[in-house]
Amino acid sequence: MPAAEKGGVRSGVLTRIGVVLAVCAAAAPATAQGACATSVTRSSAVASIPSGYLALYQKWGSAYAVPWQLLAAVGSVDSRAYVPHTRGVLGPMQFQAGSNKAAKRVDSAGDQGFGGTWGIWRKSSGHPPYRMDDPDDEIAAAAAKIAADAGAEHLWPRALWRYNALHSYRKTVLRRAARFGMRSACGLLEQSEQASLSTPARSRKAAASPSAPSLLGSALAATPRSLLADNAIAFSPQAADDVAHGVADRRLVKLLAWIAERHQIVVRVIKTGHPRFVTGTHKVSNHWYGRAASISEVDGQAVAPGSASAAALWDQLQAAPKALRPDEIGAPWSVPDNPRWFSGPGEQAEIHVGFDAVGAKKA
Repeated sequence: MPAAEKGGVRSGVLTRIGVVLAVCAAAAPATAQGACATSVTRSSAVASIPSGYLALYQKWGSAYAVPWQLLAAVGSVDSRAYVPHTRGVLGPMQFQAGSNKAAKRVDSAGDQGFGGTWGIWRKSSGHPPYRMDDPDDEIAAAAAKIAADAGAEHLWPRALWRYNALHSYRKTVLRRAARFGMRSACGLLEQSEQASLSTPARSRKAAASPSAPSLLGSALAATPRSLLADNAIAFSPQAADDVAHGVADRRLVKLLAWIAERHQIVVRVIKTGHPRFVTGTHKVSNHWYGRAASISEVDGQAVAPGSASAAALWDQLQAAPKALRPDEIGAPWSVPDNPRWFSGPGEQAEIHVGFDAVGAKKA
């Protein structure tokens, strides 16, 4: 843990970061070429960052060997949506504490915010008290998490993927980092626009044998901790918290592990953020009980009617081992003979997998 003194940036900058950095965000070019050949100079882009924050990005970027421009880009993108204590999210780097109560909690030592992703990285600055509303602590935590997820190979796209699973988020952050002067961001952005991260070798091998016994055993042994550590699967912050806090049904955890042996996927939502009722009905959704998940990307491609990777996953789900096969599958395609394998307007950009209550009668 690096030794660095607490900065003086507190609530004064927090009140203006959303305004100042939102201006920077609005000017971001839309393509890799635009980000690298923009007429907006690097100095003017950097000048748009509040000086107190710039010092923190540089300090913690150096401490954790993360390009400060990448930290600044993450901060500027996340600060646009900064809303205090919304679903346990707080601070310029938008860490999750899991709930409003956990985010607001302050202990006798002055530490503020517990649980969720913040609970894992909150002590990264090395100088208590650790607070979600302190930019010094939040930026240190972000630097530590990004460094750990990027690994020794400095795989920054992978780190961003694990910070926020949306493909559009990675591109936006890399565009911003390029404007701030991160030299490698232009090349990474071009790769990101062509395709997301390459599918892990194990996935390609597993796809040829969807019912391999060894893989089945591995999936059946999956735990929330092992699922969150799997580099072939990324979660939105809310979905990650649902897994970490045991909200996700054990069957769903095992199914997602089985899918991750075959594909690289992004899970957009499990329970948190999903309506209680199935659209247009009074039926309580399986999402509400943590028994369903919505997958938005498969092997770097957004789920869509024309996505070959998503179609392959859909086929595999129908033939999945009985111990793992979901009770309901929603996708851009349907099976006329099985009403539980359905399609509709809400399934054109996702694959939905869900389980009924244990012991429920099958339709």
